[in-house]
Amino acid sequence: MLRDFIEEDNDFEAIKEIIDTDVNKIWSEMHKPEEYKDSNPQDFFQFEFCLMPHKILEKQKFADTAKSLRTRFSVGQDNSLFPESGAKNVPLDGLSFFIERTWDDIRNQKELNLPDQREMVANYRCNECKDEAIALTTEEAQKLRT
Repeated sequence: MLRDFIEEDNDFEAIKEIIDTDVNKIWSEMHKPEEYKDSNPQDFFQFEFCLMPHKILEKQKFADTAKSLRTRFSVGQDNSLFPESGAKNVPLDGLSFFIERTWDDIRNQKELNLPDQREMVANYRCNECKDEAIALTTEEAQKLRT
């Protein structure tokens, strides 16, 4: 979404080209499995740009465009971004199995480099201790000043 877009002052095609170039650059620098090394972002994602008029200069046009855009985020609308039926519909009785398999995949994926639970708790506790120490030091410094 390109907000506060004024057609007279901006070149939509130039802005779109800059965004496309940046997305392709990021994609080219990403680590991908061997079978996807020659892929491009458009193989996996559909890019669409929405121009939003200037909120202050064109209030009514902005409100109308926002209302139209809002319908795109509603399931069941003709131009919805979300299809009504998806490939990932999981029945309730299979949800726990689905979640367990998803977490197994995440744990086994080395590129994600997620810390284990003990490391996360240790980092959290260390940050708490650090914050307490800083707060105490700040209080002591204020007492010395007075």
